Amino acid sequence: MLKDFQASKRFTMLRNGCAVAEISRRLPVSEKTIRNYRDKDLLPSQIERAPRTHRTRLDPLEAFWPEIEALLESDPRLKPITLLGWLQQKHNLPASDPSAQVVPDTLRRTLERRVHKWRLQYDSEQEVVSAQVHRPTSPKN
Repeated sequence: MLKDFQASKRFTMLRNGCAVAEISRRLPVSEKTIRNYRDKDLLPSQIERAPRTHRTRLDPLEAFWPEIEALLESDPRLKPITLLGWLQQKHNLPASDPSAQVVPDTLRRTLERRVHKWRLQYDSEQEVVSAQVHRPTSPKN
């Protein structure tokens, strides 16, 4: 994908009579991309893209999620870091190579997001926050 400054260079080069092949050599972009932006006559930031509806990678928690969900249903106050520690104790071999771990530490943020999403959807004990109104008091004489 071209950046706007690259696209503006491309527009300048096209106006100066450069061929698409030459532009693609100068800018690290394929000829097809150059032609696509040329035909639309828009900067990349002006083109609206459809929102993504698919996953871009495999779900790393897919194998463990039923267990995690059962734990959350029994005790919704469990923290994601506690769940990660439990998963690591259960599934990782002791004294194994860190690169060979089934549940690495890098799953922490993914687990935090997933638990947060689960709590929003299923947790009935949502925190109630009431607005605080501060009224000025009159000075005492």
